[in-house]
Amino acid sequence: YEHSFYVDLTPTINDVYIKRDAMGSRAWRTILVGGLRAGGRGLFAVDVSNPSEFTEPDNADKIVMWEFTSSDDADLGYTYSQPSIVMMPNGKWAAIVGNGYNNQGDGTAKLFILFLEEGLDGRWVKADGDYIELETGTGSGAGASNGLSTPRVVDTDGDSVADRVYAGDLKGNMWAFDVSASDPTEWGVAYSDG
Repeated sequence: YEHSFYVDLTPTINDVYIKRDAMGSRAWRTILVGGLRAGGRGLFAVDVSNPSEFTEPDNADKIVMWEFTSSDDADLGYTYSQPSIVMMPNGKWAAIVGNGYNNQGDGTAKLFILFLEEGLDGRWVKADGDYIELETGTGSGAGASNGLSTPRVVDTDGDSVADRVYAGDLKGNMWAFDVSASDPTEWGVAYSDG
């Protein structure tokens, strides 16, 4: 017997106010974000608002919203990191996840902020603001690869919007990310040496 890993990441579910597809209108929806964990380098979002839709095979296009894989960004490793689904200060709902382990990019630990509506068109373009990749600068390729574990998101002022994100990496570092500004270009590591 040889075990085959597949889609074995514990999913995260939250109610969010977003579009269901690129052309639709916004409404409250229940969204599930899951991943492959040891089975691969990828995450996906599914609209689970209406369970009766699951019985019809033709509804897959309505239910599955997007996937984000290492083909979209080589810095995404094995997705052991359980996502958090939160409202960000720029007014967008996002899935926040560590970049995982054994990434094929530059080997450093990073925090991904995937805006839920931006993947609806089937493309993830960092330069277009579809997602944010916050750098820690620790780790490198060739056997010294680093990765960020499951992040915890904190709302410091009680407004139901993310302000800080905390996560550890494979090198034993604990990271605090400041995401409290309304401008995503101001988000980044809150404290660092050197």
